[in-house]
Parts: sequence; C-alpha cells; structure tokens
Amino acid sequence: MNLETPPRIGEKVLVTEVFVDYYSKKKLPLTLNVVDVIWTDKGVLCELWYNQQDVEFAKLSGVKLL
Repeated sequence: MNLETPPRIGEKVLVTEVFVDYYSKKKLPLTLNVVDVIWTDKGVLCELWYNQQDVEFAKLSGVKLL
C-alpha cells in the first residue's frame, strides 16, 4: 500500500480493512509489530510479526500460525 510515511520499527500496524474479516474468522490477531524496515529503490519493505502475547493466545485458542 502506498503510505505517506512508512511505519517505524517498534510501531504496531493493523491488518488492512480488506483482510479484517478473514483474520477475524481465522481467529488471527489484527495487529502486528514492525520489526524491520528496508528502503529500496522501488519502495519500502516492512517486516511484521505478531507479538508474543497474541501468539500465545492464538495457540490456546487452537489457531495454527505460520
């Protein structure tokens, strides 16, 4: 997605509106942590991870995360 300002390391981002219903049905967390930002000549790549608390909650709920 084209953002005016890409997120910074340590910030949290929400899943885009298009995927909220999908993530909710799969019981996946809707927020992800920005752990790395890479600037390239074609744009910006952001590495996103679930936080540990969301991972543990998902496991307890029977959700299989990748």
